[in-house]
Formats: sequence, structure tokens, C-alpha cells
Amino acid sequence: MWIHLKGPLQVGTFCKILISSSLLVLDGNVRILFSQITSPPLVELRAAQKFHQKLNAYRLEFKMDTLAWNPVLYAAAVHHNRWMTYNSFSHEETENTPEFTGKMPSDRILHVHGCRSNSVQATGENIVGFTYWPPCEDVEMEAEYIAQKAFVIWENSDGHRRNMMDRRYAFHGIAFIFSKSWVYGTSVFASAGLPASPCSPSSAESENIAAAQESDANEGEPPFELSAQSDFNMVRKQVEKEMREYFRKILKSSSPEPLREAAEAHLRYVLDEEDSGSDEIPGRTHFTGETPHQRLKKALGVRGLFLAKPDWTQELVVFQKMEWTKAGALSPVIHAFQKEALQFLESKGKEGASAAVFRLMKKKNFVLAGLVVLHTRHSL
Repeated sequence: MWIHLKGPLQVGTFCKILISSSLLVLDGNVRILFSQITSPPLVELRAAQKFHQKLNAYRLEFKMDTLAWNPVLYAAAVHHNRWMTYNSFSHEETENTPEFTGKMPSDRILHVHGCRSNSVQATGENIVGFTYWPPCEDVEMEAEYIAQKAFVIWENSDGHRRNMMDRRYAFHGIAFIFSKSWVYGTSVFASAGLPASPCSPSSAESENIAAAQESDANEGEPPFELSAQSDFNMVRKQVEKEMREYFRKILKSSSPEPLREAAEAHLRYVLDEEDSGSDEIPGRTHFTGETPHQRLKKALGVRGLFLAKPDWTQELVVFQKMEWTKAGALSPVIHAFQKEALQFLESKGKEGASAAVFRLMKKKNFVLAGLVVLHTRHSL
């Protein structure tokens, strides 16, 4: 039996429909066909669709390929949600427990489609749980709330965000389920080659697993969380590592050392002066050159004499100052820095070379975040 859901959905007090079918495909409208899955509420289905759309929109912001919806991954997510409602919040299922379909995510995918594809090299799974009592007044409103809440929790978590942004993945499936006053969600990813029908067995897949759980008493600290009790050096190292890995991916080639040196020199000036401009004032402590062009010439030494076109060297500077006790989650700040850097680099095209440096530092009662991206069309 096929059920087509189009446009805003309004339901009554119970918010449920009974379905007897076997596959789900999301492609703008919802088409549902289940087997051996009992009565999922419409809001859960719409939340899955909305999250999938949010995920692809997010990947597009960073110029990444979108993920295709896969019914095998959806079914694996449904099964694992059901297991968690009967057992515990975990990636690992225990044999001989109610609703067991496989110990690890790859085992549960195997349970659904019956084999491992030779071309599937990687799978990943995110899970989430949070308290919520649906009022059952408006399906679209409730679905949007659930999808957005799960998205924010995972986006602000390093491990979960890596799964969401992993370039290896080509397929995605997600499911939500209500259990008393809780909502559980399972989001499953897989690389290219995942079938929707049986095939021959293959070697084991690698798995990237991350988990998040929150309750009313403890909303769950995202990574890069700063408070009066935080170990700043540990957070700083995590954030700077995240940024290095990000720029390693988006820069088309390794950065020439003089270019990086010039960027680092200006970043020291930016953090010391708390100034987001590209021009430096002579006489200041970390002054190395009034303009990006002059700083690059200095870093090149004698070779800098050949840099004849100042407008060929351009720079992006991003700076933010936050009170230490009010800094909170740094992930939104980091993502904003990354987005500005990506837009700047894309505007420069393929010609030339670029370097990007980021630093986080504590200064009295404040946290300073600074980013310098330097680009030149000169041949270095």
C-alpha cells in the first residue's frame, strides 16, 4: 500500500496512522511503504524528511555533495530506534534483547539488505535522545521542532558533525520515534555502492560512531564549551585542531611557507591589538608591515623584491571577542569563521596560493578568536 503525503499535514489528537507496507523513499513528498514496522506517527516521518533536507542544505553551504536518501539506511535506523526504546541509549545492541537486529550499525544494515556491498567502504551513525511530549496539534510544527533540535545537537558536537560532513558518504537515512516523554533519533550514513536489494557478501566496513544524549536536567554539553570550569588549553587545542583539519581539506594545495608566515605575523597583531583590519600601524608591538603585500614581501626576504603588484595579495581577517564566563558553545563561532573563509577563497578562483591560520587565546577575562586567510596571485 502506498500513502502519499503532500503539503501541510493536520491530524487529530492521536497523531497516528496504521500502515502495513515495506519501504520509505523521500523525494520532496513522502512516500511510505512498510513491512513489519508498526504504526509510525506522521510527525516522525515528516521530521525525518525535514532533517534530511536540512542536512543536504548544510552540506551545500560548504560546497559538498548532497546525500541520497536510502531506504536500507532508513530501515536500519527504525530498527535501532525501536531497540533503544526497549533497552538503552547506545550504538551497541546486545544479543538476545528485545528488537535486536545487529550489534553494530553495519550489522544492522546487513540485517536489512542481507549482505555487504563490495563497494561500501564506510558507514557512520549518529544517535540522539531528548525529552519531549508532543501536543499533537500540528504535524508540520512538531516535525520541524524535532528535526531542528536534533540538527542543532549534532551540529554542535564534533564527532556528530564529522559524520554529517564526511565526504566519503553518499547515502543517508534517518528515523525518529516517540517513547513516552522521549524522542529517539538514529541517523545512518554510508559510502557509495550501498544497495537497496540483496547482493554478494564483502569485507567489513569501517564505522564512525558518535553518540549524544540530553535530558531536562542536563541538556548535554557540546564540544568546545567554555565556562568558568573549562580547561581552556584543552578546548583551545581541540578547536585549533578542528580548524587545521578544515583548512587542510578546502585549500587546493599546501600553503607556501612565506605565505603562512605572513598570515601568522598579522594574526599575532590582530589578537594583540584586538583589531579586525588588514592594515597595521607602525610602532605597535607586533607590527610587520602596513599591508598584506608588505608583510608577504618581508616574509619572502630577497625574493620579495619581485612582488610588483600589491593588489595581487589580499587578506581576510575575522576576529571575535567573548567574555570568558559567557563564551558558551564555540561551535557556532567556528562554523561562522569557516563559512567566511570558504566564501573568501571561492571568490579568488583557482589561480594563486592561499594560507589560513586560526588561533584561540585567553586574555584576562576574555576569549579571543582570530582568523587570517591570505591569498596571492604571485608565483611563490
